[in-house]
Amino acid sequence: MKKKKTIYAAALALLAAALVYPFNIIRTGKMKDAYGILTPAMDDGESFPGGTPAGEEIFDVPVPLAPGGEISPYVDQVLMLVNVERGKAGLAPLEKSSQIGAAAAVRAKELASAFSHTRPDGSSYKTVLGQGGIAYLSCGENVAYGYRTPEEVMEGWMDSEGHRANILGEKYGSVGIGYFKDGSGQAYWAQLFVSPEIN
Repeated sequence: MKKKKTIYAAALALLAAALVYPFNIIRTGKMKDAYGILTPAMDDGESFPGGTPAGEEIFDVPVPLAPGGEISPYVDQVLMLVNVERGKAGLAPLEKSSQIGAAAAVRAKELASAFSHTRPDGSSYKTVLGQGGIAYLSCGENVAYGYRTPEEVMEGWMDSEGHRANILGEKYGSVGIGYFKDGSGQAYWAQLFVSPEIN
């Protein structure tokens, strides 16, 4: 009887901790597979005029490369799958942007050290757009890790209401896709949505 009370007390303590400190990583698949997506980020009604905020430098980052030095085919495959889903919903396709793609590549690499919409330097994910000289009215970000293929990561995002809302966002006109694989083979994915991209 004493053992049952201890188990119940431990279960209640875990439940209370989960309510006080909610997790924002949405785990998918089996835990041993280490798949996850992060609650999506959306910023509405915000305006950034382009250029670089004071004290920041524009980055010069190549788009993610495959082992042979070519652009990773995963970038275009994710874009194609995004536009397939938008087509099913009767929405216009998103345009691929090399500038936003470079920003998304930076974000994908940063996720390996900080899986968050907060960048390793403590700033918001959207500061990467400013560093790239990208002007926008609103923006959003989807991130994920562990998914092995574009199809898997898109399925994970589309199964989540918030991520799906970003992918099917009517306000967005351009997108950048980032993909990074760390030294252990763990894959990180980023989508940056922008409305509109003003050059």
